[in-house]
Amino acid sequence: MAASRAKKSSGLQPIVGNDGRLYFNYGVGAVYALYGTAEEEIGKVTISACDYSERRGELYAVETLGGKKNIFTERPVTLERLSAHFSFCRAQEVMPGKAEEIPLLKSEVTAYYKGMESKRKRDAAAARIKLAETYPAFAGNEKAKKEAEAALADAEAAEDHVRVSKLIREYMQILGERKKACERAGIDVRIFEPVQKCPFCSGSGIRENGEICVCAWQNEDEIKRWNAARRLEEKFGREWALYVRDEGTQGTELTAADVLPEGGTNRLSDGS
Repeated sequence: MAASRAKKSSGLQPIVGNDGRLYFNYGVGAVYALYGTAEEEIGKVTISACDYSERRGELYAVETLGGKKNIFTERPVTLERLSAHFSFCRAQEVMPGKAEEIPLLKSEVTAYYKGMESKRKRDAAAARIKLAETYPAFAGNEKAKKEAEAALADAEAAEDHVRVSKLIREYMQILGERKKACERAGIDVRIFEPVQKCPFCSGSGIRENGEICVCAWQNEDEIKRWNAARRLEEKFGREWALYVRDEGTQGTELTAADVLPEGGTNRLSDGS
């Protein structure tokens, strides 16, 4: 890849790759030549590692090559500092690096959980409309189900075991009718059942201490795919977004040229 000048970011945000995922602005292994005021080369540096902090953003380990004194003395170097220094020294990329994906973000987790909750509500509403059309008695079944649940709770509180047994039989009959109606309409009856929420985060994906919950980490790939599809849908339309969500784009080692917009690893996001 031909050398290209590093561009300063206006927003200093992670890059949205062609696969919809978020990437570090600088690739690991990339080498940059830095220049002084007289256009002479003052040294070369390489990005040896990268990390991400929700508070500080992108962080880099930058090493000076050729046995020279370290140009970057702080450890780690923030994206803002690195971008400003590269801009001042008119940095040129002389060797591309490997594109590294940003780790799972709290904003991605929150967007995913809210999106899934909204989808469940929309799907349940659409299912109720379909059932009302194919099974006119569904509204009555819904009312009977709620009344049976309330009556069963009262009977259990009163420890009226005879009445509890009777209400359970009636309730099971109501559920059976409901299941048959759903099967005739081609609807999964579970769409109407309450979602079991994680006891650690109450279904939000973020714990009270502000950390990402274990339930979100267990679902990390799905959350990342969902957010990637959302970004691509906003930019390219729904058909491509669904492909990325369902087929995925991971599995091979990617270079910057494979996933990043024009310019490679050193092209900082400009909001486009």
